[in-house]
Amino acid sequence: MQSIQQPQRVLDQLNKYDVNFNKLDLNVSNTNIYISGNATIVSTILSPLDTFYVELNDSINITTYMVVDSVFINGSHANRF
Repeated sequence: MQSIQQPQRVLDQLNKYDVNFNKLDLNVSNTNIYISGNATIVSTILSPLDTFYVELNDSINITTYMVVDSVFINGSHANRF
């Protein structure tokens, strides 16, 4: 697998937190091209950050879209994301 080169600003943000846990609860069907569900990401913040990156691996070279309709931080709904 080839490594994707990230711009330095992205790498700087990625170094500000450690991901400790990922959980995906997905709704998938072989009769639909869409996937829906929830993702839980538990992280340790190492230094102040204003951006949290979620990387998607597109191994079959098609365009991948992710629509986020809500974000919760420490159980509280985030007004801006």
